[in-house]
Amino acid sequence: YEDLVLKLKGVYSAIDYDPMYLFSILVNASLRLRSEIGSSNVQKVERSNERMPKESVLLSAEPRMNSFVDWPESFKRQTKDELEKSVVKVSSKIYQPKEIDKETIRVEGFRGEQEEFKIRTMKRPIVDVKPLPLIPTSNSLDILLVIKDVVNHDYDIRSIGRALEIARDYIKSMILHSNILWEMSRYANLYQRAEPNAGLSSKEKFELVEQIDKWINLISKIESS
Repeated sequence: YEDLVLKLKGVYSAIDYDPMYLFSILVNASLRLRSEIGSSNVQKVERSNERMPKESVLLSAEPRMNSFVDWPESFKRQTKDELEKSVVKVSSKIYQPKEIDKETIRVEGFRGEQEEFKIRTMKRPIVDVKPLPLIPTSNSLDILLVIKDVVNHDYDIRSIGRALEIARDYIKSMILHSNILWEMSRYANLYQRAEPNAGLSSKEKFELVEQIDKWINLISKIESS
């Protein structure tokens, strides 16, 4: 029987079946068994089954061992066609974002616009190189006002750095405020290393004008004290 068991195992592990119609396992298995096992072995099994006495699993079922009962109508076996017809098709739903999702989309869009604006404000334009105006030498406030005018008239960065360097040297002989001189030197050194024909970005321009106004206010307080 070991050989027969191995053949049964091979048949049932290789047969095709329809998941919607599990009875197809028995149908396909019977076809394969006839060809794989052969009629002689089947007949031997059938003859051996005939000689085996019929036994009940439960003691209470022994009096009804030879009786026949109809299959319950409530558990009627369905055919493949009936099973396929009984399947309820669920229509797919198109995902609609909730209000919180829509709000997230708006926030992400706003952040994207902010990033684009930030990039635009930091982009340095290409400008023509112009000769610097005459810078005063005797009044620190007049010097800073001319530097502010140079920044507002979109000179190239290297020229602005050169103007700040000249202004620092003039102002150095008039005031002893080290913070102003140090900041002017920092801007002058930074800008004179910039690329040729590059102008200040709108962000750099705004910050530098704001810084020059602070210098003007500070010097005004020093001179008035």
